[in-house]
Amino acid sequence: MFGELSRKLLGAKIKKQYGGLELSTLQYCLLMRILSSHSAALGIWYTANCSIGLSGYLGVVYDSLKKELKETKDLGKCRELKELIKKTEWQMKEFLPKLAAGANAGFGLTQVTAGSDPMAMIGTDTIAELTEDGMFHIRGHKLYNTNGTIAEFEVIMAPLAPTSNSIFASRNSICSFIVPTSGYGKFQAIPLEFVGNRGIENALILFDVKVPESFLIGRESGNDGFKNA
Repeated sequence: MFGELSRKLLGAKIKKQYGGLELSTLQYCLLMRILSSHSAALGIWYTANCSIGLSGYLGVVYDSLKKELKETKDLGKCRELKELIKKTEWQMKEFLPKLAAGANAGFGLTQVTAGSDPMAMIGTDTIAELTEDGMFHIRGHKLYNTNGTIAEFEVIMAPLAPTSNSIFASRNSICSFIVPTSGYGKFQAIPLEFVGNRGIENALILFDVKVPESFLIGRESGNDGFKNA
């Protein structure tokens, strides 16, 4: 069931240039209302994909960067923002067609030791470290990950490891990353069961992966991950 619906509906909020349906917000809400009227689990699956999953998250980041570029008068910042927008456009071209074609996505924020507070992640087992080969080594866990058992892509929130110039990780170190669930290291999804909404695909996910620097969403600094979460 999820497979057939995915191929038809997951491109609802994705622009046509990336293979999506490019529905308006009203059309999307009506579609979600129809799905949820048949099954709350369907509505949860759908909104996790389209709103907080990779397609929705990249859209929010892209719009935020464009707005920031429009408002800034600093030439150095303008150059930085143009590079970030260029990278985000590459990410959209690379991943949105796959999502519009039916790939499921999840959003990794909540942790056993931190809840859904991004700031509370600092000092936990979840961490990202930029290695000498230009890859990000990301390891840790996420709890209550909707679509975790079927997701092909995750947005993972993680604090950067402190550097020699920083004794403690700071608020500016919270980042978000695109993490495919196969091909980049260890990724395990442990299904969770609930009293209600038993049809949802929810999991505790454990990961130890290395992804390219191009999979970082937004800035490495600047608190982008914290703000977008």
